[in-house]
Amino acid sequence: VIALEICTREFMTKPPIATWTVPTGAPPRGGAQPGRVQVALGGVVMSARMQLVTAIADCLRQIAQAAGYRTDAGQYVTTEPVQVPDDQPAVLAVVIERQQRADQPAIVRTHRLTTVLIVAKVRADADGAQQALDALISDVEQAMAGQHWRFANGTSAPQYLEMQPLGAEAGMGWAGALIRYQSTVPIH
Repeated sequence: VIALEICTREFMTKPPIATWTVPTGAPPRGGAQPGRVQVALGGVVMSARMQLVTAIADCLRQIAQAAGYRTDAGQYVTTEPVQVPDDQPAVLAVVIERQQRADQPAIVRTHRLTTVLIVAKVRADADGAQQALDALISDVEQAMAGQHWRFANGTSAPQYLEMQPLGAEAGMGWAGALIRYQSTVPIH
């Protein structure tokens, strides 16, 4: 078994995430399946849903102007949307919106179709709200493209589903959007 420790950039006070792969032919231990990537947070194996959320958050953390993106939204990515402060210039929150029966007959008994919601919020004045929001949405789409290698074995790379602008009222000082992606994750 190979172990690799990765520190989360979200909040350095959280325990590290550890991943390992169980070699094919190895006897199963603690529910681990040969060939499947396992991810643990604080010693507890994360569900396939949380592995998906964590991988998407990692994709979004690469958003930085220094890396060729339009915004620096990757500086504040969270999987806990209640912790979104109003003073951040841009925030991306990743949450599971729903899970349902897989839409492909071949995987109905082994996988669930999972919809992930990315809540994107940018601080914007009245003149630049739409431009700032468009830049953030474009950055999210760019950050999610070609990232299939980040997702655990058995989990499909998320596919873009839709974007829905959030209606900000006058004087709120922010613009936002809900961006949905879908993936299939294994049933554990």
